[in-house]
Amino acid sequence: MEQRIIADIMYSAVEIARLLHTDIQNVYKWVKTGEIPHIKLTEKSEIRFAGWEIRAWLDSKATGGNAND
Repeated sequence: MEQRIIADIMYSAVEIARLLHTDIQNVYKWVKTGEIPHIKLTEKSEIRFAGWEIRAWLDSKATGGNAND
């Protein structure tokens, strides 16, 4: 079953790893290096990923661009 990233959902790191078919450690590495767009409201809060930002990030990767440009 194909899973899609829905624009108006906030995802956890575990969910993003599953959706991107990668290891959770890769997701945390991307967060640490600023590679992947994420949200952390406070120092102690969990990391969240906005579906619309992840979709835009993936689109920029598919076209060879950089989402941070």
